[in-house]
Amino acid sequence: MDSNFSLKPQIYTNEARPKLRKKDLIISINTGDGFKKNKILGASDASVIYCLDPNFHPLSWKPYRICEHVENVTDFEINFLNNSILIIGGKSINGRSLSSIMSLNISTSNTIWHVDTEMIPSRYGCAVAIEGSRFVITGGCQCLGLDKDFEDFQEMLLCERVQLTKQVGNDGYIKYLTEHGPLFTTDILEKERVLRCVEILDEGVKWEWLQPLPFSLMNHAVAFHQGIVYISGGQLIPGGPALHLTLEFNENSKKWVEKSNMLISRAGHRLISYDMFLLAVGGEWQISGRWSPVYFIEKYDVVRNDWSILTCVQNPRSHLGTVLYFHKLFVVSGYKKEKSEFVMETDIFDLMTKRWYEGPIYPSKHKPKCLIITENRYD
Repeated sequence: MDSNFSLKPQIYTNEARPKLRKKDLIISINTGDGFKKNKILGASDASVIYCLDPNFHPLSWKPYRICEHVENVTDFEINFLNNSILIIGGKSINGRSLSSIMSLNISTSNTIWHVDTEMIPSRYGCAVAIEGSRFVITGGCQCLGLDKDFEDFQEMLLCERVQLTKQVGNDGYIKYLTEHGPLFTTDILEKERVLRCVEILDEGVKWEWLQPLPFSLMNHAVAFHQGIVYISGGQLIPGGPALHLTLEFNENSKKWVEKSNMLISRAGHRLISYDMFLLAVGGEWQISGRWSPVYFIEKYDVVRNDWSILTCVQNPRSHLGTVLYFHKLFVVSGYKKEKSEFVMETDIFDLMTKRWYEGPIYPSKHKPKCLIITENRYD
């Protein structure tokens, strides 16, 4: 790995080359319960948002601002839209999946997360992609949890001998109808249920259903590529084996089409659109019954419908954060073997020269959840 990293401007064929603004930042949110105070901002380390400026050298992670600690929430997705960090779904401390989409506007001094909208089913382990104003959420796992409300509800059903009528909807949900109205199957018969549903929010106005996935999926990856939604990998059930599938949503037929499989099955990875290709980065798979991070980045040629190995990673990791900044791929955070240890190294891959570079070590002992980047804006 080469430590002499330089983000020189890409050579453009046209005369007008865009100029980068200093507002382009890679941002990380810490998760978990943290009590160690950051010396610079004087707040709990778990409440500090760190940033990395890809245009400033030497590269280093620095405290960016303080925010309300995302407390007792795990397995959420994170993304960025309209100057706001978004936290999508997740699992609460009692095991219940969440339906909220929270936002924090980083262009203001506000430090409080606000609930912007609610997903129709609660979920964790879903996959999210944003392109322009289009916001798609796919799959995930719905879990009612093991709190007292659930136990009391089960006991009530048994005592009152509630009669249920099963109904399978076109949206992929199985509903159980009572005289008091419909109830999801998870409300009564299951503690966890992996979802098939796909929702899209266009122009931030209304949630709409797309064709459900061919099967239930969680811990998969999703990306927009030239306006088309692609999905790769994942699991059918919590703790189940990783998959190597690839799905494409056909806009004409409004159906999901199975494409060539990845060479390596993986879950907890990222799918990235770059040039004419899709990149599958990170993730984990089972080897001899044990989970292990995937060592290879795969490249999918959408025209040839063909997967190939692009490179071997420096620090294999799953449930990672990735940022594509022009031709530089930043890889940060994630788990090592069987989620027993967190990866603190920042790795950078130059997609033009096919070389890896050493980035800065993440400064916090806290677990950085994921990475996002402000939209590439030009002068």
